[in-house]
Amino acid sequence: MEVNGYTIIPGAHLQRAILNNVNLAGVNLAGAHLAGAQLRGAKLSKANLQDADLSGADLSDANLIAAKLARANLTRANLKDANLQGVSLVEARLVEATLTVGGGLFGADLTRADLSNANLSGVYFEEAKLREANLSGALLEGAVLLGADLGSANLSGAKINRADLGGAKLTRADLRECELIGSDLIGATLDHADLRGTNIDKTTALDAKWRTVWEVVNLGGAGRDLHNADLSNALLNGVDLSQTNLRSANLSNTDLGGANLAGATLTGASLTAANLAGSATPKADFSECDLSRANLTRVDLRGVDLSLANLSGVALDKASKLDDKWMLVWALVNQGAVRHIMHGINLSRANLAGAKLKGMQLTKADLSDCDLRGADLWDSDLSFANLSRANMRQCGLHWANLSHAKLTRADLQKADLFGADLRSAHLENADLSGADLEGAKLSEANFHGAILREARLIGADITAEQLAQAAALTGATMPDGSTHH
Repeated sequence: MEVNGYTIIPGAHLQRAILNNVNLAGVNLAGAHLAGAQLRGAKLSKANLQDADLSGADLSDANLIAAKLARANLTRANLKDANLQGVSLVEARLVEATLTVGGGLFGADLTRADLSNANLSGVYFEEAKLREANLSGALLEGAVLLGADLGSANLSGAKINRADLGGAKLTRADLRECELIGSDLIGATLDHADLRGTNIDKTTALDAKWRTVWEVVNLGGAGRDLHNADLSNALLNGVDLSQTNLRSANLSNTDLGGANLAGATLTGASLTAANLAGSATPKADFSECDLSRANLTRVDLRGVDLSLANLSGVALDKASKLDDKWMLVWALVNQGAVRHIMHGINLSRANLAGAKLKGMQLTKADLSDCDLRGADLWDSDLSFANLSRANMRQCGLHWANLSHAKLTRADLQKADLFGADLRSAHLENADLSGADLEGAKLSEANFHGAILREARLIGADITAEQLAQAAALTGATMPDGSTHH
């Protein structure tokens, strides 16, 4: 194909060629050498320009709709007012290129493209794919990035003032030293985005959650009251949160690697899948925390309160330090134990929910205030154990020995106590709603104030006097098979 005396073929040498306003729609110029070429107003829709060298080329006002420019070199190219809608610029190089007002990149694919120091002011990037793109130092004043995917993109040092980033995906984006004055980021996803040195002010529209994260990262969080705060999926590595009130805060999937949590209160906080590797935690309070699947490698937790903390799936290494009690709880929850002898062990206020503890010897153990929801304690010996106020909902206690056990105010709703030995057990004010006590041995057990609604008592060894002690029996299946009304 000949145009203006130039042969149009893949790999053609067309340096500084003059091709203004020509019709090259759908042509194959893959790998062509077009450095410095004049292509103003050219029709290049659906053209194949993959791997082409267009450095310094003038493509202003060109029609590049749906053109293929993957890996093309557009360094210092002039794309002012070019129509780039639906164009593929995957891994293209646009360093110091100019795309100004009127240049449309709606839905364009710029995955891993290099746009560093490019002039992109006023450009429409709505719904564009910019994952892992390099936009460091780029000028994006007034750009429209509504709904654009900028996941893992490098925007460090970029000027994005007065831009529309509403609903944009900025997960793991590098926004260090980036300017966002007057920009709209409402609804934007900033999960694990690096906000260190990011320049925002009162005119920056930002969801409250991410403004708080920005404040913690840039103004510090030490001593702040952040109870109930949503800091989930935030990048807070190395941040000073010493003496901070984080009670009931949401820190799930948050990166707190190397953070200073000395003296911090994290009671009831959610730290599910959080990264705390190498963090400092002296005198911190992690009681009732959900630490499931958290990374606690290289963390010294000795002396830290882990009462009722969920340690399921927690990652530890040789450098992790825990008090013996909590190390044992971690092992029981994550590795289980079968028929181990732990006579008289103190596991009070431990979270053992779902633990596999079949056949354990726990006589005279202190399990008061424990969380044993769904734990498997089939055929275990818990005689004379202290289980006061323990949460034992749906706990498996089939054939377990609980004789003389203290179960005062224990929550045994829907627990499996089939055939269990509860002789002389203290069940004062315990809740046994829906529990299965079929065939259980209950002689001399104290049921004063106990709740037995819808409990199953078929064949259980229990007297009328004991049943009279109960506070509620509605719907219970009695030893003779009748239902109490």
